[in-house]
Amino acid sequence: MSVPIYKVKAVHLAIDKSLPPHLHVSAIGEVSSGGWQAVPLAPRVYLKPPQDGIQDLDFGATPPRGSESVIQVILPIVAGAVLALPDWLKGVRVHARTNAVVTLLTDEACLHQVAAINHD
Repeated sequence: MSVPIYKVKAVHLAIDKSLPPHLHVSAIGEVSSGGWQAVPLAPRVYLKPPQDGIQDLDFGATPPRGSESVIQVILPIVAGAVLALPDWLKGVRVHARTNAVVTLLTDEACLHQVAAINHD
């Protein structure tokens, strides 16, 4: 069972050169103890494109089982997703329990071209 992580620290975007191109989203966040396991970022599904052109994704992870003994400390966690690249897309917003981070496709510091990736 996936639950929201504590906090999103950074979101990075990359567009591959496949036809059609895909958007690779990677996010770095924090969890509040050891034993968490990342799951892929979960894109929210829309009946019509959002007016702001921002795709929302949820950053969740599987928490440690109740019977596990874990360290109580803030630890990094990483997750990603590969999305279709619709015409309306201007950026992504990754949500955690305590915050959300928006990264725009126009943000050159976070947007990189990557080689085509086999999606089989």
